[in-house]
Amino acid sequence: MLKYLNLNELLQKEYSEEGSAAAGLTDTSPLVLVDSSCKIIYGNLSFKNQFRLEEGDNFVALKTEPNIVFTVLAFAESQYENLRFDLNVKRPGGNTFEGNYYADISRIKIEKQEYFSLYFTSLEVNHKLEDQVNNLHFALEYGKIPVMILSDSGKVSYCSKSFEKILSKNIDEVYNINVTEVMSEYLSNEDLIKFQEAIVEARTWSRSITCMEEWGTPSYRDLQLSPVKRESTDNVNFILTASDITHYVLKNLIIKRSEERLKLLINNISDHLLIIKYKRGGYLFETANDNFCQTFNVDRFAAHNKNIVSVLQPKLFQKLTEVFNQFESKPQFYFECENKENELRHFGVKVTFIDDKPDNDRYYIISFKDITDQMLYQQQLKRAFEKENHLNRLKTSFIENMSHEIRTPFNAIMGYSEIIDECLYSEDYQSIQEISHSVKDVLQRILNLFNNIVDVSQAESQDLEIKKSRADVNSVIRNIYKKKHSEAEAKHILLNLEFNSPDLILDTDEVKLEKIITALLDNAIKYTDCGGVTISTKKHETETIIIVSDTGSGMDAKVISRLLEPFGQEEEGYTRNFQGAGLGLTIAYRFTKALGGNFDINSEKGLGTTIILSFPG
Repeated sequence: MLKYLNLNELLQKEYSEEGSAAAGLTDTSPLVLVDSSCKIIYGNLSFKNQFRLEEGDNFVALKTEPNIVFTVLAFAESQYENLRFDLNVKRPGGNTFEGNYYADISRIKIEKQEYFSLYFTSLEVNHKLEDQVNNLHFALEYGKIPVMILSDSGKVSYCSKSFEKILSKNIDEVYNINVTEVMSEYLSNEDLIKFQEAIVEARTWSRSITCMEEWGTPSYRDLQLSPVKRESTDNVNFILTASDITHYVLKNLIIKRSEERLKLLINNISDHLLIIKYKRGGYLFETANDNFCQTFNVDRFAAHNKNIVSVLQPKLFQKLTEVFNQFESKPQFYFECENKENELRHFGVKVTFIDDKPDNDRYYIISFKDITDQMLYQQQLKRAFEKENHLNRLKTSFIENMSHEIRTPFNAIMGYSEIIDECLYSEDYQSIQEISHSVKDVLQRILNLFNNIVDVSQAESQDLEIKKSRADVNSVIRNIYKKKHSEAEAKHILLNLEFNSPDLILDTDEVKLEKIITALLDNAIKYTDCGGVTISTKKHETETIIIVSDTGSGMDAKVISRLLEPFGQEEEGYTRNFQGAGLGLTIAYRFTKALGGNFDINSEKGLGTTIILSFPG
């Protein structure tokens, strides 16, 4: 036999595990579970208090009209699943019927055994329900809640006063008329079709409508259709409500206009503006103005509420991450980033933020100011300033060198002129002839200086005229060799030629090429006191190589870049060991670059110098 304790536990679980609300419901009205012999298996607290019976008692002790024991036994023998009947109950120890109930009996199977549950509803409860219905009606009428009750076919069976006011019709005009016909004035044909489909399918439906009030101002209503199923049948009724949403619609219109004005203001800001929301450890794209979206190729609407790592360019995302980590300690940032045309632009970035306390979100407002043109202008100013300083240095060097290089030969000419006067007086014409050769050398030196100055000025001004033609490189070098051979012999040094390719034709400016090699050879002979100078040529793949090497004094590697500038010399001042304006290397370097060649110097102090020229072709 089933133990009462186990069954009680099952019933407690069955009726009370939903929580306190369910437990309160089962204790509101008497509930009892009996077996086929009418022995009480379980009774809730309300049953025990009202009928004063416990588990294990039998309904035989309860005096009712009709007899509840006979009713339960008859129900057990029937095929019904549930049954409702009126029941009058005598209290234990009483002689009159004091309790009037509706009794609902149902079959229940627990662990494969059939039991019967009886639920007792007091007529007093019914009276309370009627009062609740009346109060609800009162609330609907005087609370001005627009409600319409529809039959299962959608015909109007009730309409509150406030709904009548919306329709400008009374209940007599709309009673038993299909609601779609009643609402046809406020809904489009498409909405009416969907409204009727919702009634046929017994499902919810909603739509917003606009109504005109008596004073001619519009109001907005939210229609809500809700199906309600009757307990005793499968029929479905409907409740249609018309909530007043005028305040919310007008408020949304105001918000929408404010958003449009704000969007217009944002889009008219000349800087690039980006707004990012920080939420739960992630940076989400909120919005941006048109300038930002156009520059960085961002679709504002598609990107909304997406992580910025999938919206922004990787480099821009990385830069912004650094900004977020440091912006509280730095007032402004500068960085460069590519725009949608892959053009590198420079931006000055400022960041502010707003905390949204209810949602614990943070909104970053980031302003990008394009400072590319400003930086280019500053760079131009810097280059102009550096160029001015460079020109000032050139001017100083020029004056210093010219004062020396011009004064020296002119002093020599003055000396020679005095000697010539003496020779003329003494009629020493042989000496005059010798002195005339020396004067020619001095004048040639001055002419070479002026020619070099002209060449350097043309190269510096980038106004150098190049006239290319096919030239035999070896032939050009042989002509220079013939001119400089005697000069090398005078210093007792060897001047060597090494041609690895017998015919070395190059498309170049022959005059400029001759000046390059002449300048390099002059320097090599000047700075070489013993040993020799070698000029070699060769063809390497697609390049023509010319090498000028010497065993002279060499140069300090630290000053080579300075020596390539006009008037640059390793030793400054009037006490330097070697004379010259410092233009030879400059001319050779500038002309080589102008002809599209490479100019490489390998030199070490005391070990000589090797200069390698390479030309394409």
